[in-house]
Amino acid sequence: MLTRVLFIWMFKHQSSGYVQGINDLAATLMLVFVSEKVKDFKLSLQHVEELDDESILDIECETYYCLENLTESIQTNYTDGQTGIYQIIETV
Repeated sequence: MLTRVLFIWMFKHQSSGYVQGINDLAATLMLVFVSEKVKDFKLSLQHVEELDDESILDIECETYYCLENLTESIQTNYTDGQTGIYQIIETV
């Protein structure tokens, strides 16, 4: 699931491509949505393997949507030249 989400994110953000750390954001979001579907405090890989296809697609969609919204506002911080970071420094 995580690989598919990251692939789509990278494909949609070709100006930056894959950026180190995006996987950490996506994995954390995905864990939240998996735990909502499983509703078990002792989450294990077996629980994930038992999810039906519809649940997996829901988790992937929710993860991608949140990742997209989270990174949209900070995209200029990790694109070539890091213009967003320079803008922040100039305002300080």
